[in-house]
Amino acid sequence: MAAKKTEKKAEDKATKATEAKVTKATKAKVTKATKVKATEAKVTKATEAKATKATEAKVTKATEATEATKATKATKVKATKATKAKATKATKAKATRATKAKKGKGKMAKVVTTSGKRKTAIARAALKAGKGRVRVNSKPIEILQPILARRKAMEPLVIAEAMNRLAQVDINIRTHGGGIMGQTDAIRTAIARGLVHYNGGAEGVDEELRDEYLRYDRSLLVNDPRRKEAKHQLGRGARKKKQKSYR
Repeated sequence: MAAKKTEKKAEDKATKATEAKVTKATKAKVTKATKVKATEAKVTKATEAKATKATEAKVTKATEATEATKATKATKVKATKATKAKATKATKAKATRATKAKKGKGKMAKVVTTSGKRKTAIARAALKAGKGRVRVNSKPIEILQPILARRKAMEPLVIAEAMNRLAQVDINIRTHGGGIMGQTDAIRTAIARGLVHYNGGAEGVDEELRDEYLRYDRSLLVNDPRRKEAKHQLGRGARKKKQKSYR
């Protein structure tokens, strides 16, 4: 009986030892498996994180590239629009200038400059399209003084106005040298010559007005060549001499 009990005890111990070994082995296998799974999970997470970062970087680069291309396109479009606008403005300005020049040439773009002389006085007149204004040294001829000089200077204007030649022309006169009446004669000659050559803005010479001026007074178109005679010796003037008696 005692021997059987000892054998049972020995068998129980052996079975317990084997069970303990088996449990330890299984536990070790389980722990290894869990560790492997954990490492694999870490590796997968790291790879996924890298992949996501790479994709995000690619996406950001692509978006930046698209934005840059859009900005460059917008700038190019703006530049082209600006250049086109400038070109159109320049062409319009050129066209308007050309049309104005053509209109001016077709209507009354003629400008005439003439001169008149009397003794040492010189008058220069410039005629162009206008409204019938006449100025002498930047002042209206209607206030020229004295009255006698004004009437004499306005003789060619009165004749031209009677013949409808003065309504569409402006005359600007500059005079210097000589005296009052010498400047007056120079002014009337410059005005008469200018109106004859202006011819209402058309080409050529106004023969009808020229004939009328010549009929009225030839000195309106031809400068007076007379000059004051110079002083001679033996006297205070050109003719006056010292008198001598032999009494």
